[in-house]
Amino acid sequence: CYREVAEKYPEINYEEVTIDNCCMM
Repeated sequence: CYREVAEKYPEINYEEVTIDNCCMM
């Protein structure tokens, strides 16, 4: 899941993406 999000938003840091995923969960 992280890789898919990273591909969609390469400019966003992995840490920010992780936080977004946690919020969605």
